Amino acid sequence: MVELYNRKSTVFGLIFICGLALTMVVAIIAPRFLAFWPGIIGTVSLIAYPFVFNEKPEFPKTIFLWALAILFLAGASSLWAIDGGYVVSRTLKVALIILPGIALVAVAQSIPLATVRPYLKIMTGIAFGAALVCSIDMAGNFPFHRLTHGMAQGEEVAGATLNRSVIALLALFFTMIGISGTYKNKILQGGLFTVFGFLLFLTQSQSAQLGFILATLCYFFFPYSHKKIWMAFTAILVIGVLSAPFLAIGMFDHFAATVTKMPFLGQGAGFGGERLEIWDKIGRYALKQPFYGFGMEATRMITDFDTMQIYREGITELHPHNFAIQLWIEFGLIGALFGSSLLVFLTNKFSRLNFNQARIALPCFMILLTAISFGYGLWQSWLIGLIMVTISIALLSMRLYENNQTINKEIKHDG
Repeated sequence: MVELYNRKSTVFGLIFICGLALTMVVAIIAPRFLAFWPGIIGTVSLIAYPFVFNEKPEFPKTIFLWALAILFLAGASSLWAIDGGYVVSRTLKVALIILPGIALVAVAQSIPLATVRPYLKIMTGIAFGAALVCSIDMAGNFPFHRLTHGMAQGEEVAGATLNRSVIALLALFFTMIGISGTYKNKILQGGLFTVFGFLLFLTQSQSAQLGFILATLCYFFFPYSHKKIWMAFTAILVIGVLSAPFLAIGMFDHFAATVTKMPFLGQGAGFGGERLEIWDKIGRYALKQPFYGFGMEATRMITDFDTMQIYREGITELHPHNFAIQLWIEFGLIGALFGSSLLVFLTNKFSRLNFNQARIALPCFMILLTAISFGYGLWQSWLIGLIMVTISIALLSMRLYENNQTINKEIKHDG
């Protein structure tokens, strides 16, 4: 099928790809702005799309319904939350990140591929450059960070300053590998793996390192065509979520002393002892109200956690540092079942993708899953924005691996 596009459509494609690529620049300069960046690109693109292509983009109904379900659960928890007014306010703020982000998803899954293909190398090039700059920054006492944040040369910069940036770049890494794979350019893929390897070696984010290792193992070794493996993988995730408080209590009782002495996970590196104690005290508190929990952002409101304070001082805790524990403390068994249902839905979708598409989707999922398993919490604005832009770029890159008939099913424009 011959594809004819006017100048408007090709310019739109260029601007859209540049907007997506700039996500990686935002990630290294101002990662917190990731909360707004996907919504800005998405809203502007959604408004312009009908004028360029003479039709509306395909609406992502399934993602929209899951988003509404998440927002409903969060908002409904105001009925039983410690501070219902705060929950309503936070739910509205999260909605203002997710819903504009869905606009970006809509455009990414609808834009004719012929309008963006010539510009995809822009994204891979900026990904390479962003990872290189970030690596040099960490290796050289953060000169770029000092420059962009107006800091004096002698002013101290915390080693973990770029952890958000590293996680954001990693979340998009396998989408870039997928895009570069369409060019059959092993040198480009090898270069991306090399520079991101340096990034992982230099970062102080153990969750980023662990996520990248798991994602890379999935990329090269996961048996994507075996349905029973997918079922087993899903079962492990669901069991982990449903048993999270009990696992947390057991792990702290039996493994905390050992973990805290380990070089990668232990004190001074991965803070394994601290994490286990946090999960233990929050898990035990969640079981005081096991069916519906204590509402969104409950840990911020609780002032009487029962804790031995062996590795972590204080009886308060701002963040759960684990998505499954967070589901339990905020929404109880209802939240755990909801989260499990979402995981089942996602893994089922992944299992139906073709080989090349699944090699993009699953590694991206593993990096984000690791981030929410060890990071502060689910409701971080920058992280929600990152998830929305990762979904968008992943969908765009996976479309490159559809069969030719689907790829060439584009809308004609006669200029």
